[in-house]
Amino acid sequence: MELAQQRVKRLDYSLLTKLRASMGAEKFQNLMEQCKTDIEDALALVKVGIETNDTAPIERGTHKLKSISGTFGLADLCEVSIRVSIATQAAVPYANIEPQAFETLSVGKRSIETLQAYIAEIV
Repeated sequence: MELAQQRVKRLDYSLLTKLRASMGAEKFQNLMEQCKTDIEDALALVKVGIETNDTAPIERGTHKLKSISGTFGLADLCEVSIRVSIATQAAVPYANIEPQAFETLSVGKRSIETLQAYIAEIV
């Protein structure tokens, strides 16, 4: 878990350990793979919003990211997703949301790398 901890310092390992213990290693690994895929899909929505200067897909993507990252203990991704989601719902101008949307993509990428490292270490 050392490599994963270097990538995202605020991953809730105790939560993941409890989940793994409750469902077994194989089911847990499948769940982590699905989590990674769901994050990638939500990040794709954010990217579409950036490419089209449209806050609607950014809002949908960050809304999904809040839920996924909160459930699986990815605190950094959860925080940025909450912040961007609130801004989009408050009709903050796109120009003010765009930098935060790019931050979401960056943090999301690091979170995926962390999950991949975590999955590799538990296999």
